[in-house]
Amino acid sequence: MRKAPILVLSIAIAAASACAPQPHERRPRAEHDDDDGQMHKGVAQADQWLSVEGFGARVRVPKGWEYGTQGPLVLGTEAQSRAAFLFVGAGSVADAKKKYQIGLDLLKMDLGASSLDKRSVVLHGLAFERQDYAKATVAGRPAHGVALVGDAPGGRHELLLFLGYSLDGEPDLDKQLAAAIESISQE
Repeated sequence: MRKAPILVLSIAIAAASACAPQPHERRPRAEHDDDDGQMHKGVAQADQWLSVEGFGARVRVPKGWEYGTQGPLVLGTEAQSRAAFLFVGAGSVADAKKKYQIGLDLLKMDLGASSLDKRSVVLHGLAFERQDYAKATVAGRPAHGVALVGDAPGGRHELLLFLGYSLDGEPDLDKQLAAAIESISQE
């Protein structure tokens, strides 16, 4: 049975830091930015920026990873599913909890008990509560799991949720997942 971490959802957004992305780093609009209810898929030919549409945040998908976007959802998956992440916007606490469970199911993740301390992190001006799971499983295989939750920019009480994993014994994929997390920023 999955045990969801207690989501600390009353996080204040930190002031934009000096490491916030510069205007020339902003991604160009994707070829399918219209919201027609379809999942738009592709393979990142280079590190590719994708937006959590309508929530003012973006993430960089590593080169060679498959990706999908649909409205406020970004999904990144290593070609052999040895690592993956979901980054999504939620309109309320209830919506975040629902999307958290859906994300665990979609990624086939069981986080198990947390073996590491929860901590606050600031990523390019966005504040999150982060929980790592050293003993997670993905479809029964040992993995490192991570969950982040924080306020979306704009002060409208919207939330951002990130769930990800890399299978044990995949140090290069650990680094790629960490780079995707570190890339999370405001649009």
